[in-house]
Amino acid sequence: MLNRKRAQAYCGAALAVCLPAIVWFRHSLLSTLILVCLVAVLVILFVRADRIIHSGKWKESLDESRSELIRTLNRHRHDWMNDVQVLFGYAKLQKYDKMLEHVEKIKEKMARESSMSKLGVPSFIYFLLTFRNKNDAFILDFRNDRGLNLSALPVDGEQITELVRNIVSVFQTHALPSFGEPNRLVLSLHAEENGLMIRFDYSGPYRDELENAVAQALSEPARPIAGNYDFAKEQAAVNVRVPFAV
Repeated sequence: MLNRKRAQAYCGAALAVCLPAIVWFRHSLLSTLILVCLVAVLVILFVRADRIIHSGKWKESLDESRSELIRTLNRHRHDWMNDVQVLFGYAKLQKYDKMLEHVEKIKEKMARESSMSKLGVPSFIYFLLTFRNKNDAFILDFRNDRGLNLSALPVDGEQITELVRNIVSVFQTHALPSFGEPNRLVLSLHAEENGLMIRFDYSGPYRDELENAVAQALSEPARPIAGNYDFAKEQAAVNVRVPFAV
């Protein structure tokens, strides 16, 4: 329940925001009415924000983020322990050639994880790092070989994150179980002269509706993008070009 003191504070804050405009347009009845409506809207927004914060939803969201981080750290710890055990096994069996091959695989994995941290968009990094926690449809293999930093490019990093999340979700929804090699989605980024290229290469079985679903996902963003795709048996490639802001 919103108490009187907080209600008075919100009304005062709304009036403080609009007071300069009220003084400026005090001789216009229409402008005054518009500003009164604006004050009312601001008060409503302040009240809604107060209710969200004090309803416990804010704390639930924070707790979920913390749990997601713990799951991610546990997964990484498990992966690294597996790598250590494999290396120990090769060393014990004196299979040094196999040991060196596995070390190279570890170096490649470290390079991929390092390229994630260079993206410069926290929401994108968070999505990539936590994806495996809630997905078993395929392996998401991120490629950023040139260490691309999206924050240094004239693009909206949050829009890119949302676009990638939507298309990955489409593949996730339409992927079918594989009884051989695990399904894999390779996501790669490449900066061109006038835009950012985002490529999705999927290998594995999928539902027939995937092509239409991808086409719909590409038509949703408000900002114009160019996309093309190619589908074959257990193979799919989607290319998306996001133009740089002028």
